[in-house]
Amino acid sequence: MLEEQREELDEQRQNLREDQKDLEESQKRLSDAQKAIEEQREQLDEVKQKLEDDKLLNETKVQAHADDTEKHAAAVEKHAEEVQKLVDEKETLAAEKEALQKQQEELEEKQESITEQKRFLLELRVALEQDQKSLDAERQNLQEDQKSLEESQKSVSEAEKMLEEQRE
Repeated sequence: MLEEQREELDEQRQNLREDQKDLEESQKRLSDAQKAIEEQREQLDEVKQKLEDDKLLNETKVQAHADDTEKHAAAVEKHAEEVQKLVDEKETLAAEKEALQKQQEELEEKQESITEQKRFLLELRVALEQDQKSLDAERQNLQEDQKSLEESQKSVSEAEKMLEEQRE
């Protein structure tokens, strides 16, 4: 009977060691997942900052173009009586219009880029939420494993105590 109890005790100890090893591996996976989430959060912050910087740059360019356009309009009104100057001014306006169209196209491309980055951020946010749910589930499993391990350790302690009592 003692031999059976010893075998059971040895088996429980082996199970405890395996459970402990599984718990350590799960904790490592949890730690790795948390690091990955932190890295994704940092990337998200960088993308947000880039979007904000691009927005400010675009606003500055638009304001500069608005200021340039106002100055140009004042110059056109001032020189409206002189035909030759009007012709020269018309050519200048055509060139500026082309430049403004180019800049408008660039702004539209940047707007598309911002929209794509927003989509990326949304996808990243969804992925982060899914990762968080996975982490929560893993944490729950770890807690259950920990409880199971503690119960097994308690069982082993009780069995060792009983074995000691039987020896006495």
